[in-house]
Amino acid sequence: PDGSRIAYISDSFARNLMVMNADGTSPTLVTSGALNPSWSPDGTRVAVLKERALGPAELVTIDLATGAETVVTDTVAMEPVWSPDGSRFAFVGLREEQYPDPLTGEPTTGTQHEIVVVNADGTGEVIVSAGAAGSDRASFLEEDRAPAWSPDGSMLVFMSQGQVPSCCGPWQLWAANPDGTGLTNL
Repeated sequence: PDGSRIAYISDSFARNLMVMNADGTSPTLVTSGALNPSWSPDGTRVAVLKERALGPAELVTIDLATGAETVVTDTVAMEPVWSPDGSRFAFVGLREEQYPDPLTGEPTTGTQHEIVVVNADGTGEVIVSAGAAGSDRASFLEEDRAPAWSPDGSMLVFMSQGQVPSCCGPWQLWAANPDGTGLTNL
């Protein structure tokens, strides 16, 4: 965050999380089996998606001074981003949901990409982009991606693609409060 170091993934097979100085010196292996590194705002930790032997990847934080890893969530997660104050994460969670088939109206199950907010210690998970009960967002499949925090942490923006009738509606920009209220199509 201060521009002095770079976190990156090297070796596409081992997926090594490396940290080096911004001038390319002192590359250091932090852990293996990692994806999507994201710096904490204070630069003391890096969040990654960490592969497990069985099941989906975990969202973990790694303390760079001690190497200690803390599991934030073990549900399927993508694109984790820290809140500006470092107290929470927003990420894309993959959730199985039931919704009416757009063509037949019959209940069907599909994987929903939703924006999720969780405290950095793993508590208080909130699905931000689900929509109010009975709304189109709650009734049909959406693919929500690329969460980003406002600079003061009071709002999230993300892109969303409606999956009606079965795939690939136009991408739209949405905003919401981190507690899921105020969901607005921009």
